[in-house]
Amino acid sequence: MASACVAGTVAGIVAAWAGVALERARLHEHTADVARHLQRSLLAGEPPRDERYAVAAVYRPGVETLEVGGDFYDVVDAGGGALAVVVGDVVGRGLEAAAAMGQLRSAVRALAPLRAGPAQLLTRLDAFADQVEAAGMATVAHAELDLATGALRYACAGHLPPVLVRARGRGEGRGELLWGGRSTPLGAYAPGRSRGDALVHLRPGDRLLLCTDGLVERRDRELDAGLEVLAAVAARAGRLPLGEAVAAVAEELLRDEDHHDDVCVLLLEWRGAGVAAGAAGPAPGPAQRCPAGA
Repeated sequence: MASACVAGTVAGIVAAWAGVALERARLHEHTADVARHLQRSLLAGEPPRDERYAVAAVYRPGVETLEVGGDFYDVVDAGGGALAVVVGDVVGRGLEAAAAMGQLRSAVRALAPLRAGPAQLLTRLDAFADQVEAAGMATVAHAELDLATGALRYACAGHLPPVLVRARGRGEGRGELLWGGRSTPLGAYAPGRSRGDALVHLRPGDRLLLCTDGLVERRDRELDAGLEVLAAVAARAGRLPLGEAVAAVAEELLRDEDHHDDVCVLLLEWRGAGVAAGAAGPAPGPAQRCPAGA
């Protein structure tokens, strides 16, 4: 009888523990869903409608799904027939990093239509980083494309270089790392100095890839080697439709990686000035944006 009572007590304790564990698992999953929803809500919204360009992007969260990260991308109408694209990475994780990321993205959206150029935009973001502590040492790659001419001016504040993939002619079939317009991360530039930018001319069908460091950084590989792999993979995906291409780049580079960092990849294609601006058709962004974890 005593044994039966003891067994019943133990069974009751085990059942209670199991119930607590189940409830914690449900709470964990719910919190993870909230974190993922918050992250996605802070990412880019509806891009401008213009048939002279197309854009696709993919975002993959790190494995620590309860902590939102500071990676972001955006596509902004810069006015005067120009398009601005940006990819950035705020240091750290959690709500503070996510809040800083959201504020930084809003600052870029406010500054891009001023058409001062990528160098001046990053210089002005230094002042922003001085006021928002969590934005200090954030890295940003910013590019401004003239949709009428294909002239693309870009600058990188401590960020990975963009990759240019030519559609045809010289440079076709390979990815070119654009090392111009480089400077230090936000908040780390000497006061009073202006950052620099660089210029490259796109031809119809040319593509520009921007990404965050989680796509290429590995513990067992030098960064330069990782960038060369990125350029080669981007070139191989160059003939795929835009949405498939950006997904293929992320899939190949992350296939064997148990990644702990967020990853943003943005792929921009200039279709040429001959395509009617504002022509009717599907919006270039969401229809080609790849869902997280795609």
